[in-house]
Amino acid sequence: MNTQVHILPTKPGEDPNRRAHQAQVKRAILEGQAWGLTYLLARVRDRAPYDNYALPNSLEVFEFTLKGLLRLEMMGKPQYAGWRRMFGSNTKAHEMSTWRSRVALKAFASSAAALDFIRADPLWTWQAQPPTIPAGRKDDDWHVVFQVQDVWIAKGRYRWSELLARFLLEESRALHLVGLFEPLPPAGGGSHA
Repeated sequence: MNTQVHILPTKPGEDPNRRAHQAQVKRAILEGQAWGLTYLLARVRDRAPYDNYALPNSLEVFEFTLKGLLRLEMMGKPQYAGWRRMFGSNTKAHEMSTWRSRVALKAFASSAAALDFIRADPLWTWQAQPPTIPAGRKDDDWHVVFQVQDVWIAKGRYRWSELLARFLLEESRALHLVGLFEPLPPAGGGSHA
């Protein structure tokens, strides 16, 4: 049994790589467009994932706090720390003073509701053979849909949705990846982002 105390960092502090991380995200957004849309489906793994943080009791409050929670979780993992800015950031750089998140988040009371939301995307009609999206359960726990506007990252080796999926599978204590759906697969291969 793991007896290590798990504390969620409460603020970023001084990140010595802050400028480099901001630059890599800007490059990915400006130069690494994948022109793809990916849905990630995650379920709540633990309602009290940290000693100093528990999920709110309200689904609406939970949805509102999700980006902050994920950014803080990623901050503690060196391989993900710089990419947490894909959830949106603000800097005083002149060429791109603000940027929007590459992820829209929506929380649902069940997997059935979350999967219904994914199925309703009109982009599925453009696919010759849309994937079979399974039916969910109405009585399971909260689920989160990540609608990812994909970009190529790490010099075009992989996409933001792939990095985020790996984080949800292996690192997040609050959420766990249960599905990945691509109504608009990315165009071509990676770029130099």
